[in-house]
Amino acid sequence: MHRTIHDFFSKLGLGTGTLASWRGGLSAAVAGRLLDVASDSGINLIDTADSYASGECERLLGLLLRDRRGRFSIITKVGYVSADVPGPLHLLNPLFKKLKHRLGARQDFRPDSMARRLQRSLQRLKSDHVDAFLLHDPPAHVLSDGSLFHELSKLKAAGLARRLGISSGDDEALQLALAWPDCDMIQTPLVEDGGLAPSLRAAKAGRPLIILNHVSLGGRLPIGCEPQSSALKKWRESIDTSATELGVSPQAALLRVALETTGADSVLTGTRDSGHLAENCRAVLS
Repeated sequence: MHRTIHDFFSKLGLGTGTLASWRGGLSAAVAGRLLDVASDSGINLIDTADSYASGECERLLGLLLRDRRGRFSIITKVGYVSADVPGPLHLLNPLFKKLKHRLGARQDFRPDSMARRLQRSLQRLKSDHVDAFLLHDPPAHVLSDGSLFHELSKLKAAGLARRLGISSGDDEALQLALAWPDCDMIQTPLVEDGGLAPSLRAAKAGRPLIILNHVSLGGRLPIGCEPQSSALKKWRESIDTSATELGVSPQAALLRVALETTGADSVLTGTRDSGHLAENCRAVLS
């Protein structure tokens, strides 16, 4: 049977950046119900990162996916400095991460750290592989000599990551990623006019999979306000039309319009509310 990319990565994915938190994370029971709603509604894509709650998000997913692993493809990302205190003190990792950020650099893209950090993610996720391993907002200068890409390619060859790529909105970094033969996936936000970065718009045949994140442009896309540019006015009209036709909120309709307008393969939603998630699924997957 012929399988399409959406058998592996659904058009709507669940972003988990706020799933776990020392101040306001979800309990395992509530998070488990969220994953079940996602799966029952047609989502098979989960996006996370080793820096989300300093590893606690991956650790929670490892617990929850123990009996659900076959339902989901997992993307994780690496690049932001995190804390990784083992044992009972691991719950304090988010606090230690904040302290490290205040004392020094916020990112770490040393090529020789990639294998170690992926192995730690796999341990937390209780998995022998991830379906995609992405560099998390890398500045262009760390990509320019190709050494970082080379290290990631070795992880793919070893079967630890089935796909590779970057998560970035920086066009210079995106250009370098597009020239990398092993770049299978790009996760990216929308730019100011609601479209893709110029290098992604120009990429045609053979381009990597594109997954949208942060589609609201920090609230600047026209939901509940009067758009200024002609491009955003068209977005507003499309959002309003889709919301009415589908019987969903403008926020849910925005996810569908973002996919249709950009031609991207998937879009992420970061909701922690099962009702909102089900509505987003109706908007995107119906």
